[in-house]
Amino acid sequence: RLNQTRDTVVKQERDTNASASREDLAEVRGRLQVLEAKLQDEITEQACLREKEVRELREQLAVEARTREAVRDSVRDAVKRHLEDERAARELHNSKFAESMEGRFAQDRTGFQQQLAQMTERLAKLEKSLGEAADRQKHEMEMVKEKLHDEVQGRLWEYHGSVR
Repeated sequence: RLNQTRDTVVKQERDTNASASREDLAEVRGRLQVLEAKLQDEITEQACLREKEVRELREQLAVEARTREAVRDSVRDAVKRHLEDERAARELHNSKFAESMEGRFAQDRTGFQQQLAQMTERLAKLEKSLGEAADRQKHEMEMVKEKLHDEVQGRLWEYHGSVR
């Protein structure tokens, strides 16, 4: 009988354990379902957060791209203005330089014309002076020639008169 009691007790204990295990299993499954639901909710929440962050990043990138394009346009316009200002300054400098050079050339031309006029006048005076000197010399030479001629004639007359 002891064996039988023991078998009954073991059987009851097994039934109790099996029943407890079933209850534990059901409780674990319930907890697992709750955890799965919480995990699914957290995954869904995290996915929504990531999607929101991606949208915000895309918006930031779009803003940065527009800003970069605006800066590029601004720099391009500044360079264009600078080049136009530089071209205008260069043209102004060139025109002033050309005017300055034309003025200098005009002054030089006027100076050269004055020098030419002075040299022409001096040359005319020199030619006149040389002409007058040549005329005087010619006249003096004619007078010397005439004097020599008269003297030679006088001597010839003397010689011929004494010879006769």
